Amino acid sequence: MKIFLLLLIYTLPFIYASSQTVDPVNWDDQFVIVDKNGGAFHSYYEGVEGHPYFIEKFMYASISLSTGKMYNGVKARIDLYKQEIHFRLPSDSERIALPGLITEIIFYDTVESGTYSYTFQAGYPEIDNLKRDNYYQVLSDGELQLLKFTTKEITEEKNVQSGEISKKFITREEYYTFCNGEIKKFKKDKDGLLEMMRDQKEKIQDYFKDKKINFRNISELINLFDYYNSITGKKPF
Repeated sequence: MKIFLLLLIYTLPFIYASSQTVDPVNWDDQFVIVDKNGGAFHSYYEGVEGHPYFIEKFMYASISLSTGKMYNGVKARIDLYKQEIHFRLPSDSERIALPGLITEIIFYDTVESGTYSYTFQAGYPEIDNLKRDNYYQVLSDGELQLLKFTTKEITEEKNVQSGEISKKFITREEYYTFCNGEIKKFKKDKDGLLEMMRDQKEKIQDYFKDKKINFRNISELINLFDYYNSITGKKPF
């Protein structure tokens, strides 16, 4: 695997399409990655089956920076193996955002059935060896956020007959909640949910009776969190 050299000339910001700023953008003032021969950056992993991205293709995205600036119309994707956000420039070259710079990124994916959005946020307290600059997907937003942390790992398998070793990416997912500045591992059980939503306990109990939700079904849990957040009417930050 090629050894990457990191060349850094630090200025802000670094996006070419903005909805809330008219600052000129210099694409040379970025975190530039090239290989040891000075060639174009190649973001795949040699000899590993699959890819490290949430969605492999570049999608249009909106981003919020730690500086408070916001930008739209950015082509980006997120590397879940390295927890990095990659951008495609108009020149078709690729750059990587500095750790801690992006606090939120919303990807927009258009398919035949419609347009879907996926929101990722960073800046949460540390938990389970996860750092503040790790990105969580926000499944439900409001006073009580439901979060999913997805990582991709490289596993090795040995062919019993040939002895050859193959590598591939596998996906692991964990769920968390965030409320009042505290992040917790999410346990999918009724008693735990009632405790988290105790300020609306009667309404949540009525919801359970009406919906008879499957606590292993994440879509039904998202609907529950959305309902709770709709009746509290509060934001998490």
